[in-house]
Amino acid sequence: GTPIGLFVPNEDQRPGDYKEMSDIPRPGHADFTYLIKYGNKASSGGGRSSARETIGRVAAGAIAEKWLRGTYGTEISCWVSSIGDVSLPESAVPRGEGGCLVGWTRAQVDEYGTLRMLRDPATFHRVGEAEVADADERRKANIDAEVAAEDAFLKLVGVHAGASAAGVAEAAKRGVAAAAAGAAEALRAMPCYEDWQGGVYTHDGGRLGEAELKGVDLASWRTDELLPLRCPHPPTACRMATLIRQVKVEKDSIGGAVA
Repeated sequence: GTPIGLFVPNEDQRPGDYKEMSDIPRPGHADFTYLIKYGNKASSGGGRSSARETIGRVAAGAIAEKWLRGTYGTEISCWVSSIGDVSLPESAVPRGEGGCLVGWTRAQVDEYGTLRMLRDPATFHRVGEAEVADADERRKANIDAEVAAEDAFLKLVGVHAGASAAGVAEAAKRGVAAAAAGAAEALRAMPCYEDWQGGVYTHDGGRLGEAELKGVDLASWRTDELLPLRCPHPPTACRMATLIRQVKVEKDSIGGAVA
C-alpha cells in the first residue's frame, strides 16, 4: 500500500514558442477541445491539456502498464486510425484466430507508421556545407528550399483536387480542365512517400511499381524528412500526410502533424 512518488523537474520552459499558436490551435493537440469545453485558452501552452500537467497521469499509466505486463502479460498498443476524412480501412488491420482484430505491436506501429518524404529534385535541392559554410545561412537556405518545394507540390494537388470537386463541366467553364489533367498526370507518376520496406507511393497512397519507377533515380528524391504518422498502413498514411500538408499550408488545424 505504499504510495509511489514521482518527481519531474520542469526545466524546459519556452513560452515564446507558442506565439504562432496564439490564434490557431495546435494540430493534434487538445488546445481546441480545451477552449470549447472550458471557454478559455491557456496561451502559455495548453493549461489542463498541457504536457506539464498531464505528465503525472502518463507516468502513473506507465507504471500501471508495467504491472499489467508483468502480472497478466497484457500488451497495450495504439495507432492513428483517422485524420480528417481519411480513415484506415478495418480490413487493413491484422486479424487473429476466429477473425478477431489483433492489430500491430508498438514496435510495428513505430516502424510501419513512419514515412520518408520524397521530393522532386527538379524543385528541391538540399544545400550542403560545401555550398554554404555558415550553419545558420545553410539552415535558412534549406528551409526556403523546403517551402518552395512544398508550394510546388501543393499547387499540383490543389489544382487536381479543385477540378475533381468541381466536376469536368464546371472545371471546363473555369478554364482549369487542361491544368487539372496535367496535374493529375504528373501526380499519378510522382514519387511522394517511401515506406519502411522501400515501397514508393503517390500523394494519395497509390503504390508505384517497377514500370512507373523505371528511369527514376530514387536516391535523388529521398530526403531526411521522416513523417511519424503512426498509421501502420502506408497507403492510408500517405493520404493522411498529404491532407495534413494541405491543411498546414492553409494555417488550419485538423489533427496530426508532419514534423
